[in-house]
Amino acid sequence: MTKEKNILDIRYYSEDDESTSGQYVSIFKIGKEASALGARIARKLRGLGFSTGEFDHVYINFTESIPNSEVAL
Repeated sequence: MTKEKNILDIRYYSEDDESTSGQYVSIFKIGKEASALGARIARKLRGLGFSTGEFDHVYINFTESIPNSEVAL
């Protein structure tokens, strides 16, 4: 059985981003401050005991592959 983990951070990507967290594709106009905001949100969630299952991180992937205003897992 896999141990449940508390969240460590939130990372942002885009479908055509080949880099690591903290580097963003300009078409989404996400500033570098988003990384700091994601870290703050993750720390708050961690303090509240939020579990991400067997993973340490939540990845948010920005894409043009799904219609506007929709979210997909």
